[in-house]
Amino acid sequence: MDEDNRELRNIIDADDGNLGAQIGKMKTGIVLFYATWCWHSKIALRLLPELAKEYETLGFIRVSISEEESDGSRRIVAPETKKSLGIERYPQWTVFRKGIVDINLIVSEKDEKGQLADVRELLDRIGIR
Repeated sequence: MDEDNRELRNIIDADDGNLGAQIGKMKTGIVLFYATWCWHSKIALRLLPELAKEYETLGFIRVSISEEESDGSRRIVAPETKKSLGIERYPQWTVFRKGIVDINLIVSEKDEKGQLADVRELLDRIGIR
């Protein structure tokens, strides 16, 4: 976890091996599925600490689905998660309640302000404040 997120205990990292267990620990949580090479994913990752502070009763999980190799090629690093949840575009925010997918929000091709507004609107619409 980077220095900016050290004090935010409601942000954790997960992968194919432990995502289910991490989701199962939360009553309500938000998972950010991202690709390291995706510009819009990089924006979403920067927004995560702000959202975690604003919605401190929620758990937040980061899951890297695709990473860029040193030679520029891309590699899927969470194939089980990608397949089981049908993740095709990045970034994808998914709300889980009691371990079950409640709703997905794909905010690809949005700037920082647009992504933040969309995530807040989604949470407000489903009654999370």
